[in-house]
Amino acid sequence: MTKFIAIAILLWSISSCSKNNSSEQTPEPAKNSSSANGSKFRLIVNNNVIVGHEGNITSLTIPSTLKEKNIQAIADGALSKNRSLQSVALPPTLELIGRAAFSECESLKSISIPSNVRFIGKAPFAACGSLKEIKVSPDNSKFSDIDGVLFDKKFETLIQVPAGKSGNYIIVDTVNLIDESAFAECIRLESIVIPDTVTKISKTAFAGCKGIKEIELPNSLKSISQGTFLGCSNLRKITIPERVTAIEDGAFAHCSNLVSVTFKGSPPLTGKAVFMGSEPTVYVPAKKGWSESYMNLKTVIINN
Repeated sequence: MTKFIAIAILLWSISSCSKNNSSEQTPEPAKNSSSANGSKFRLIVNNNVIVGHEGNITSLTIPSTLKEKNIQAIADGALSKNRSLQSVALPPTLELIGRAAFSECESLKSISIPSNVRFIGKAPFAACGSLKEIKVSPDNSKFSDIDGVLFDKKFETLIQVPAGKSGNYIIVDTVNLIDESAFAECIRLESIVIPDTVTKISKTAFAGCKGIKEIELPNSLKSISQGTFLGCSNLRKITIPERVTAIEDGAFAHCSNLVSVTFKGSPPLTGKAVFMGSEPTVYVPAKKGWSESYMNLKTVIINN
């Protein structure tokens, strides 16, 4: 894993799930499951919550009940980095899926969200490079999918695009929020079309999208969040909409081929290391609005 993707994944970092009191965590075998390379696999449970796992596995069926308690939640990062996992069946009793719960399960091909799931944390399936689709039960009242992409039920929040998607992707024009790490490491995507209905793009939304050379940001956008385009190493040019008043830390860090940044309005206030690892030519319409972040740029062209 490259340095900049490691930085992005730190932003998803797992905070509490598997570090609870070990006396409360009970390793349990997963039913109807096959281990990878003959190794033993165990789910670590705390009451009715899966908080971690031991070993690797290729096919996992999570039972509805362990030790006479219904499995209702998968904690933050609980099944992440299981690099052999290809398929998983979630129980109908499941209600919560934690932040980055399955992140970096690089062999996972598909997953289905049961009808009773009412909460899904940020970046639940981020950096799952083989994942082609996320399906949601039509009976689920909180979430839905279109063409294998995970949304809230009203299609106003785009939660997760499977990292195995390729080609071109057009975001539906009902979306107003692109969630944290929604497109993270979608290295096979070549273009993404963002509608003007989108008013907020959360941090690391497009981190590691190496196939993107150019992207048009919506005129409705008011800020560019932390690490939004972190590690988009083939991004060559971008235009910042007039309404953008802030660019947060590392928004374009390690975009090593970025050669052109055009501001439609006055240069916004910026955080730290916005253009770290790149030397773009910046085009601005006026002298006002400068901050220290622009002082070290190689070339700035002011259009009067």
